[in-house]
Parts: sequence; C-alpha cells; structure tokens
Amino acid sequence: MIRMMSFIFGAALVACLLGGCASSTGTVAFEISADRYGEAIEVARTTLREARFTVDRVDAQEGIVTTHAKSTAGLGTPWDKEQATLLDEVSDFVNQHERVVRVMFTGHDEPDLSAPGVLAVEVEVVVYRVRRGGWRVETESISRSRHARDPLAASRGQPGTFRQAIRRDDVFAAHLADEMRSRLGIPSVANENEPASVTAVGQADEGPGS
Repeated sequence: MIRMMSFIFGAALVACLLGGCASSTGTVAFEISADRYGEAIEVARTTLREARFTVDRVDAQEGIVTTHAKSTAGLGTPWDKEQATLLDEVSDFVNQHERVVRVMFTGHDEPDLSAPGVLAVEVEVVVYRVRRGGWRVETESISRSRHARDPLAASRGQPGTFRQAIRRDDVFAAHLADEMRSRLGIPSVANENEPASVTAVGQADEGPGS
C-alpha cells in the first residue's frame, strides 16, 4: 500500500512538472472597458476551447458563457491543466470528477456599450463528482462492496449515475481569468490579501446544481 501511494504521488509530481497543474497569480475576476465586450466574449470562447472544454452556451444578451462538463483523470491525464496541487491530481485520479466553467459579464446590459464604461468579468468553475446509485458497502471489508443493479430502472431508461457538485475550484478559475486577461492585453495583478483558493460549494455562493 505504501509503495502504491509513493508511486501515485511520484507520478503526480511528474505530471505537475510536465505542466499538468494549473497555476495562477491573479483572481477570478477582472474588468474591461465596455467597448471591448464583443472581443471579450470571443476571447472567453477561445480560452475555454484551448483548455479542452466544449462551449455549451454563449448568450451575449445575458452576458454569460458556459461549458459542458469536462472529465479528467488527474495524474492519469497529464495533459490536462485543471489540477493546481498534488492533492488535486490524486483526487481526480481516484474519483470520477468533472468541471463546468461559467464566465459572467456584469454591466453588459447598459444602453450604450460604445460609451466609456467598465464591465466586470468573473470566472466560476464548479467540480462535480459522478456517483453511481445502488452502492452496497461491505462493513467488514470495503473491497467486497458492490453495486446493485436495478433492471427495471434500466428498462425505463433511467440513468445509473448522477452528478453532485462538491466544490468550487477558484484556483483553476483564476488560471482561466489570467489567460483571458493576457489575450486581452490586460496586466495580471495578484491579490495578495485574498489569494485564490478552493472553496466548498456549500460554504460559498450557490453553484449550479446545488
């Protein structure tokens, strides 16, 4: 067991050194001039696509860009950049995790976006854990636990899995915000008083699906 854990953490370290860990010196929010709203929408789409996310919704009228859920296997997929720490690498490796990104623009609904003004841009990332129903835990030996199968549910087309929002990933959100700022030519300013962090969904603003 100890040898296996040493291998996992060693592999995670290699993955981070190869660029598989997200890093950020900024925050999840920044500001742009109002006349760059259309450009910022396109930059958000490009940044998400290059991060291997599939864009789900682009609503310029509502000021929001969202993605479909993207799965990652942590240290098993070293080309992904969602993970910021070794713990993230291991957690995503041993659990089936997915992330959904939402980019929100505030102030976009002003009457005249060509006039001088400022828009706020905020990036939100929520981590979901995919769970299977019918899990039967064996109290004497966890290795003997198994899943029960409901043939009636399968015949009705009911899904055997469900997603549960477990936390907000502000570190990866800040990484994406840094990328967008860079593309827009806006200097990245680190917030030393409130560094980016990973926040439990239940302890912060309500995330999607909560």
